[in-house]
Amino acid sequence: MIDIDLNLLRSFDILYDASALIFDQNGLRVATVGLDDNVLFKTVTIARDLGRDIELESGISLDDRIITAPPDGISDGDRVRTVGAYAARSITFDPRNVLGV
Repeated sequence: MIDIDLNLLRSFDILYDASALIFDQNGLRVATVGLDDNVLFKTVTIARDLGRDIELESGISLDDRIITAPPDGISDGDRVRTVGAYAARSITFDPRNVLGV
């Protein structure tokens, strides 16, 4: 008898707040903040829905900064001001931090 242990690494083992999901006519997406502090929407695929948290299977990378609970009016290219650690994976949206609003 042979015992085999497989440690399979999956790219979607990171949990994200489900409030980051946007579902509209463009499909299922999340709003991210690029290196230039501009909003960039990315199409994603859910691996597992755990209620308040989700695992994303595709569409983002580990260094993406995802906006948690983005407002309805946010658009690609909106400039935002980030607060806290620059490398934070998740950013809580505060409408006072959108430049030009």
